[in-house]
Amino acid sequence: MTQLPEYVINVVVGDADADELARTRAVLLQGPKIHVTGTARAHNEVLALAELEPDIFLLSTNLDPAGMPALINQVLDVAPSAQVILVTDFGDPLDIGQAMVAGARGLVRKPLAAHDAVGTIQRLFENEWNRRQRADEMARQRKVQAANGRVIVVFSPKGGVGCTLLACNLAVALQHATQKRVALVDYSLQFGSVGALLNVQSPHTVAELASRQEEIDTAILDDVMVAHPSGVRVLLRPNNLQEMEQITTEGLVAVLDGARKSFDYVIVDTWHVVEPSTLAVLEMADRLLLVTTPEVPALSAMRHFLDILKAYPHLRDKPQLLVNRQPSTGEVSLKYVEEALHMKALATVPSDGQMLTLAINEGTSLLQQKHAGRPFVRNLNKLAESLAVPADLAGGTATGAASRRFSLSRRQNVS
Repeated sequence: MTQLPEYVINVVVGDADADELARTRAVLLQGPKIHVTGTARAHNEVLALAELEPDIFLLSTNLDPAGMPALINQVLDVAPSAQVILVTDFGDPLDIGQAMVAGARGLVRKPLAAHDAVGTIQRLFENEWNRRQRADEMARQRKVQAANGRVIVVFSPKGGVGCTLLACNLAVALQHATQKRVALVDYSLQFGSVGALLNVQSPHTVAELASRQEEIDTAILDDVMVAHPSGVRVLLRPNNLQEMEQITTEGLVAVLDGARKSFDYVIVDTWHVVEPSTLAVLEMADRLLLVTTPEVPALSAMRHFLDILKAYPHLRDKPQLLVNRQPSTGEVSLKYVEEALHMKALATVPSDGQMLTLAINEGTSLLQQKHAGRPFVRNLNKLAESLAVPADLAGGTATGAASRRFSLSRRQNVS
């Protein structure tokens, strides 16, 4: 937290009783950081002083016992950055709840004691200053993130639910839907299969970037990442265990931070273990797609993961549910899935096992013109459109770009 600078708190005091008003003013003058900007003995005088936009209004409820909530509203309409503290006496008919709803932030009792009144004013002022600093910092962060690319993390606590297949096809669909720079990062460090699914190879991997954290820029990313025929740039997993063991959590975060500065969209395929490195990647996600299939073991694992997330409040609002292989033969219903996980599905992707297997083995893609009408393709394109920045879709949508779908040419092994 930024240290609070030297300050003076400008206070307007309101009290219908002239003697009480004078006493209150005298009490506040004991606070070395408090300046009494003005005093008021009537409703309209308080509103006139509101135009000075003081930091604090210290208002006795005897100014307008029945109309105090309305007065608070009027004051804050004129001086929205001010804070209102009420001065009450025992037996006041004021509805404190209504006053707080109207915007009152503090309460002190008569007779005023210096430590009580001055302390309340200082605490409220400092708390509000800190709150505004946090709000300003969050606004700055949002502005920076808006200037950078979106990180979309695809994760499941259970293997075999189709995360990698979905991540690969989603990256391709996003690239064609937006015609922007799209990166696909394989963070399944041990057994990642992004390269195999997309039929791309490279001697360069994430390990190379993670060891050069301070040097990551667009030029280095373009050198290390391999170009896929779709236009997506792919960052492959480490080639061996030795490379993997050299990668730190800080390195993974640095790579993603560099990628989001150079690409409009960064799709991350992750491993299925909840550990510090996983959590660090999840924290960087602008969109966190949790993938499950409509079967009891997958739902059980997802429920357990969601329970784990309760210990991480900053991650609770990020997950969005993606149900793969829905519908498929013998599955549980979508309604059951949503009720079991207490989440509405962002999207479903239907099962097309035979066609997908054929496409993978032959080195072709279902995202081709001849497959444009298949449910798998339609749903995936809709998902890509929902994840894209609306302005990025102005040049055409995924469904409209079907004619530009690519066909992989699978390398043949020569014996």
